[in-house]
This record gives sequence, structure tokens and C-alpha cells, in this order.
Amino acid sequence: MSERGVFAVDRGIWEHPTLAEPGPYSLREAWIWLLSQAAWKPHRKRVGSATIEIGRGQVAHSYRFISEAWGWKLGKVQRFLGRLKTDTMIDTRSDTGVLVISICNYDKYQRVSLPGDTPSDTPADTLPIHDRYKVEDKENKELDNTSDLAGKSTEAKQPIGKPSKAASDDAFERFRAAYPKRKGVDPRANAKKRFDAKVKGGADPERIIAGAKAFAAAEAKRGAEGTEFIPHSATWLNRDGWEDHFDAPGTVGATAADDVESWRIPVANWRNDPTSWTSHAWGPAPGEPGSAVSTTILAKLGVEARRAA
Repeated sequence: MSERGVFAVDRGIWEHPTLAEPGPYSLREAWIWLLSQAAWKPHRKRVGSATIEIGRGQVAHSYRFISEAWGWKLGKVQRFLGRLKTDTMIDTRSDTGVLVISICNYDKYQRVSLPGDTPSDTPADTLPIHDRYKVEDKENKELDNTSDLAGKSTEAKQPIGKPSKAASDDAFERFRAAYPKRKGVDPRANAKKRFDAKVKGGADPERIIAGAKAFAAAEAKRGAEGTEFIPHSATWLNRDGWEDHFDAPGTVGATAADDVESWRIPVANWRNDPTSWTSHAWGPAPGEPGSAVSTTILAKLGVEARRAA
């Protein structure tokens, strides 16, 4: 990206009141956010109901969490992450349904000393630039200051890219097996086309499959499996249906405050477009009998109860 070195940015910039500005992130802000969210040392992290191992330079969040943080739609998040992956700036994997993003060449972005590092007798900023990099690098290994940060890592690693055709075909077959049966035809060719397009655009095939399994379980529970109410799998894929089953609002164990916040975006979308409500994932819409969105929650979100009626 640049041959002019790096600089430290405090993670607190995202919450600084003077810098707060409504609206979606720019591409540059989204990239810097990923860098700020990356772990500086290995640790375990709990995401939803799963506990996963996070390595240095890795970020673990759901697509939905990222879309809310950036103010973007899920599709735009997936396309941008897919673009970063194609450009070898990140790699991704799925651990028990959780998206794990690895920042390629993270140590080239984070050369600055970290809190708690043993200070040198010689101030780093008085050293020649080449030696200064040695001090700033946490691992105490010399880095080439002319390296292209967007290029390939100097470390040996598996090539990053699209899955092979065999792997893609296998993933699609597992998706077809997981997706709930419907009454009537469900064109295979259309579904395969949409599945391949989503994966090419950056969607995690394992996450899609996990979402299809969750969707099937939910439909079986309400007795809809095998009926005409099950959408064509291509339609479900086209609208990123699997995301309805991750970090769903109103999850068990959430506090009252968390529950209000979890409904903020779905309710806002519903208020603007009632057809956007996903009943098979969230239950009855606000104002309908049995809705999990109480009038208290609506009031806290600034939505009048009569609007829900």
C-alpha cells in the first residue's frame, strides 16, 4: 500500500464523541475497523454460544455484527470481504458458524510496540528508520520496509483463493441435503447457480449449510416442511436467507437492554417496509399476536405501538 511506514491509531477513535458521525462507513473506514478489531495476541473468545481460539491478527464476528457496525447491508459486507480475500488482504474460515477473518501480513501493519513491552535504553524514535522497525516489531524480527502490504505474505502458507470445483460441488450437495423439502419442484440448476455466485462473492459455504440446517429445523418445528410455504432454495440463497439464523434477535439469555438493541435494525427495517420482516426466524411481526417485540421494546426504540397494530 505504501512505502512510507506505519503509525499507531488508538482503538478508542470509534467511540470518540468528537469523531462520531452518523452514516455508513467508507471502504477505508471498514478496512481500518478490521485492523483495529484484530487480536494482538492469541486468546479465546466467546461469540454467541461458541468459544473459539483467536490467533494474532484475527477477527471473529458474525456477518450481522459487522453489517451493524459498518452500517452496511449484509450483501455489501460479503462482497467487500470477498474483494479483500481476492486481493489477498484477508483470509476467512468458519468455526462452528462464526466468521473468522485473518489479516494477511498483520505484522507489517502492526509494527509499533505494544503496552507492556520492555522499553529499550535507546529511544526508538532516535534510531535510523531501518533499525527503528526492528524495535517496533513485536516479534523482534527485521521486516523489509518496502514490502507491499497488500501483496502476498513472505511466510509459507497455503494459497488463498476460490474453492476447487470438487469442493464447491461437494458443499452444494451438502447444502441440498440440509435444505428443507418443499411441495413442488425446486430447480437444482437455479440453486447451484445462486450457490456458486454467493460463494464466489465471499459467502462462507459452511455458514450457508449451517443456516440451511437451522432453517430446516425451524420449519420442521412449526410443521411447514414439505409445504408450499418453503421458498425455492435459489430464492432463499438470493436473499442471504442463512443469515436469518445467526445472531437472531431475542436470543435466549440476553439481558433486557441487549434484547432491545438486538431488535433495533429488524424493527427499523420493518417500520420502513413491513414485508422485510422474516417471520420464520423472528416469529410474528410487531403488533401481531405472539410477537416477541413487546410494546415496551417498541417504545424504547421510538416506535409507537399503534404503528404495530
